[in-house]
Amino acid sequence: YILIYEKKISSLKDLLPLLEKVAKQDVREYRIWLDGLGRLKPASVKHILSDLRSLLNWAVDCDLLDRSPFPRNVMPKLQQQQPKRLSDEEAKLVMSLPEPYGFIARLGIGTGLRWGELTRVQSTDIQDGQLVVQHKTKSGKVRRVPLSRELQQEVRFRVGKLVPLNDPSGFARQVRRLTGIY
Repeated sequence: YILIYEKKISSLKDLLPLLEKVAKQDVREYRIWLDGLGRLKPASVKHILSDLRSLLNWAVDCDLLDRSPFPRNVMPKLQQQQPKRLSDEEAKLVMSLPEPYGFIARLGIGTGLRWGELTRVQSTDIQDGQLVVQHKTKSGKVRRVPLSRELQQEVRFRVGKLVPLNDPSGFARQVRRLTGIY
């Protein structure tokens, strides 16, 4: 793998004999070597090993190898991190943006819906002061989300899809640009 990275192997013909020699122990030693460098974070080691695993799986898919020598339990365990959240001041700033960004933020923060759920919500999904999420939820179950009085008033005269945007990265980019929050 290092030879490919350093461009000492230029063709598949050069790579095949080396791939056939790779064993589980070689991958384990490679992991130890990467850890021993001391300058790579665990996430970087995981990305490098993931690339190697993909290369070996590709070789199996192309019938260049009978089976992948990538061993189990060789990937580093990464510490789970708390999701980053907006401070109360940042949330107020985002919710005060002009249409459609402020409304989308108020609806998202007020309901806790995921982006995919937000983009599918219709005005007809509001029943008796609740937002009934019944289409393509992550769990597949119908959810009833109570709406605040303010959101009920804001949604009352809307027709059709409540969120006119589909691209979450475009929305986030525009909100960052308008607020300066990164």
